[in-house]
Amino acid sequence: MTRPRFLAIVGVADLGSTRAVIQAAERDHGLMLVLQAGQVQVLASPAMQAIAIGPGQGVALGTLFDAGGEAAGDHSVARTTALPSGPTKALLETHWGSYVAISADRETSTVEVLRDPSGGVGCYLRRKDRVVFLFDDVGLAKALGLITGEPDPAGVVQSLAYPHPRDTRTGLVGVEEVLPGTAIAVSPNGQVTRAYAWTPGRFTLSRLQFSDAGAAAKAVRAQTQRGVSAWAKDHRSIVLELSGGLDSSIVAACLSDRADDLHLVTLVTPDPGADERDYAQAVAQGVGAPLRVLNLDVAKSRLEPQQLLTARPRGGLLHRLIDGVLTSYAEEVSADGFFSGGGGDNVFCYLATAAPATDVLLRQGPGPAFLKAVADLAALHGCTVWEAGALAIRKAWRPPASRPPQSDFLALDAAPSPPEPHPWLAWPGLPPGRREHLFSLVAVQRSLFDHDREMIAPIRFPLLSQPLVELCLRIPSWMWIAGGQDRAVARAAFADLLPPSVLQRRTKGDFMGLLGALYSKHRPDLIPLLLDGWLAQNRLIDRHGIETYLRSTAPVSDFRFYRLLELANVELWARSWLATAVIRAN
Repeated sequence: MTRPRFLAIVGVADLGSTRAVIQAAERDHGLMLVLQAGQVQVLASPAMQAIAIGPGQGVALGTLFDAGGEAAGDHSVARTTALPSGPTKALLETHWGSYVAISADRETSTVEVLRDPSGGVGCYLRRKDRVVFLFDDVGLAKALGLITGEPDPAGVVQSLAYPHPRDTRTGLVGVEEVLPGTAIAVSPNGQVTRAYAWTPGRFTLSRLQFSDAGAAAKAVRAQTQRGVSAWAKDHRSIVLELSGGLDSSIVAACLSDRADDLHLVTLVTPDPGADERDYAQAVAQGVGAPLRVLNLDVAKSRLEPQQLLTARPRGGLLHRLIDGVLTSYAEEVSADGFFSGGGGDNVFCYLATAAPATDVLLRQGPGPAFLKAVADLAALHGCTVWEAGALAIRKAWRPPASRPPQSDFLALDAAPSPPEPHPWLAWPGLPPGRREHLFSLVAVQRSLFDHDREMIAPIRFPLLSQPLVELCLRIPSWMWIAGGQDRAVARAAFADLLPPSVLQRRTKGDFMGLLGALYSKHRPDLIPLLLDGWLAQNRLIDRHGIETYLRSTAPVSDFRFYRLLELANVELWARSWLATAVIRAN
């Protein structure tokens, strides 16, 4: 399968150079011109759905659904189906999906670009003279000579020290990201201004909140089913990662009408803590689809540069191992889409603090509702009501704590700068639970996309669909811990479709044992990789501390080994770009 890709060029300076880029994109990469309007030209690969906005005004690249979950266009009519004219940001009120929309204002010659809140389609920006290039694939941009592909030491150390939330800076020199939910405007002289088109805080307003948990559960069920069904229509054969946890089980239940072309997969390791096949098998029986058990074999793990060039370091040895087995299985069953329950914890407000009870206290005072929330909190965390109440009250009077940088094994003089404040967290008056809910929605964007398996088929995260996220933000945080259960509203919503073992489950699969095995396997190779690599050459890491840790003969007694695996992943990411630069130089 050819990956969906796009390239947009905004500006008319240096027409000869721009024309050469377009010709190379068409000739060498199979992209086609799908929009030429005023100052903007947009090219897309055949696999990238392109839906017209108005009569020649703009184009939406990706997948769009209307409020009822009906596709705005399909691949067979993608270039003849038109969305209504109007500002690109208006799509947020009428449609949802996974897309980047680009439109030209003929009166002002300004070009507006909108990236949907899910971030399912990448969007990166490169300014060159007075021309602005936009693209979803940094590998394509490198091949076209739009970027150098040079890793940016300052951007890399920032992402290591402050992994959440990310800002517009990437790990590559000269490459910026258009963040999910953001709209940018490019003026005729190439100036770029940003606007936060989608702000989740507006859905937390008191007047929009559910007051009845039963009504909330009913709405969550309907919207989840609508979203999963909408995404499923775009695929003829689906591989679903089924851990047997609540989130992936809900997605499986919503796909039960696709049992004939649904391939359920659960991943197991030699570590019993990560073996969830009993839960997964119970769900598979209810859905009526077969379950395939795939083993993650540490022996097959390799310290190699990644295949997919990305704007930031991503994944790691574990993710690469998972990508390998899922890719092989998808090719075996001829699947054209990967589905996942990823993001469910974040959308369904899975919080591990006293914040939900604090929210009740701040919103309704110390009355019966607060006492109930405290009792639910105590049952959830296995503590006394006195302990739960004290934690909730204490949290009410403490200002939000800033998150310190993660400095383990970083050089003291690397001096990472904190990221820009994320717009989703800037909403005024957010109580602690709401703020933590929004932060989790920001944090999840770092880990879900840019996987090697996307080279053969897209990954769908239907629980991150915009309408479901907006709905769940209208449910008070304390409803999510009702009865001493996490994600209580989602459990209630699907109580009749999930096996009791899953509904009552309180644990999650633990891959820490597998990560320890990966560290043990690769430990000897980490010494030259880290001590003599790009990170060390740019003085971003504490070479002495790393060498002392790696050469120690004492048993590993902390989790800092995980940080070393993370650094190894960054080193391999940098080398993947450096290798590309060397190849092209030759």
